[in-house]
Amino acid sequence: MKPGKIDLHVHTTASDGSLSPAECVREALARDRAITVALDYGPIEGKPSGGLAVFGETNGAYPLEPTLFLRLSEPVAIPDNYDVTAPLTRARARRPRALLPTVGFGKAEWKYSFEKPPREWTGPDFDDSGWQTGRHGFGRRGTPNARINTRWLTDDIWLRWTGDFRPLAREAAVWVDYYHDEDMEVYVNGQSLLRRRGYVSEYNTERLSDQQRVLLVEGKNTIAVHCHQTGGGQFIDVGFFTRDVP
Repeated sequence: MKPGKIDLHVHTTASDGSLSPAECVREALARDRAITVALDYGPIEGKPSGGLAVFGETNGAYPLEPTLFLRLSEPVAIPDNYDVTAPLTRARARRPRALLPTVGFGKAEWKYSFEKPPREWTGPDFDDSGWQTGRHGFGRRGTPNARINTRWLTDDIWLRWTGDFRPLAREAAVWVDYYHDEDMEVYVNGQSLLRRRGYVSEYNTERLSDQQRVLLVEGKNTIAVHCHQTGGGQFIDVGFFTRDVP
């Protein structure tokens, strides 16, 4: 599935085939982010349910029980004693783990400054002891989909966070999660990770490329962020996630 938004409309059906709208679920999907949707097709206004109705561009609209159809590229011999009620497979779901959480996934304390720092401010050896400390996210109240914990009302803000990304296997995939309003620059251990111009109105998630991934190390990492604001709402929040097997 491509990154972006989808509208998931779930409808239930009565035994007479009539439709009754259920809750419309709207989720922001980004690359490799998973959501869980529960379907409830119980009785409707006292009428027995006839099953689940699936609608698509070329299919619909008959009640049926949830069914998975497999089209095989080659014929497969099915044993006579095959149990059609047995599960095909069981998999252990991989769940995200916050290395550095964004708002909604945990708490993080950042060092921040409203005054432009010297050039070496992105490096792990920079002395930020004179900076203020605040909890993410940073911004102006009223910004869409933003949860403000520290007010930021100036044109620019510079942020630094240093923490331990252990355990983090060298081959583990990592995602960066961010909301920027407006222009954003993100650095890892003094090296530029990504730049985004303009603004967004919700969080975006990107899987780090191999070139970006090598900037992160297992153990201590320094994340530095600069956000520039010109008008209207403003907000900045950046985090990193990997996946573990439960």
